[in-house]
Amino acid sequence: EGSGVTLTAVKGDTRATIMFGGYASKKAEEQQTKQLLSLLEEDKKWKVVEGESCVVAQYNDPFTPPWKRLNEVSVAVEAR
Repeated sequence: EGSGVTLTAVKGDTRATIMFGGYASKKAEEQQTKQLLSLLEEDKKWKVVEGESCVVAQYNDPFTPPWKRLNEVSVAVEAR
């Protein structure tokens, strides 16, 4: 109580994810998002859930060197 943290339950989903290293700059995010969506357009099993947008996740503190950084772009998918 009084921590300022709020927890919200959300429905689970299945996500397609592409991982990339280095800094998650806007340019890198855009490139990886474009690549993920392109791969999903060609995929015969999965498609992007209508109305869903990509999410960027960055897992490192600001002092982690670029060669050790881990980032992901993901989007909710469903079977075709």
